[in-house]
Amino acid sequence: MVTAVGVFARGTVLVISAVVGGALVAAATTVSTSVAALVALVVAAATVAGVVGVGVMGTTTTTPYW
Repeated sequence: MVTAVGVFARGTVLVISAVVGGALVAAATTVSTSVAALVALVVAAATVAGVVGVGVMGTTTTTPYW
């Protein structure tokens, strides 16, 4: 996984490490290979990450930063 870097409108720099990205992919493939399950997992991850101020794949629960 490539490290993703984004910036919130408020200027906070956010980084998602390759380790975290890899862990999410591993969890996704372990849970299920169905598209619906993968989407649900990504949404859940984005929700949790948004709470702690980290964006996932361009968005968080608060605001997009790409």
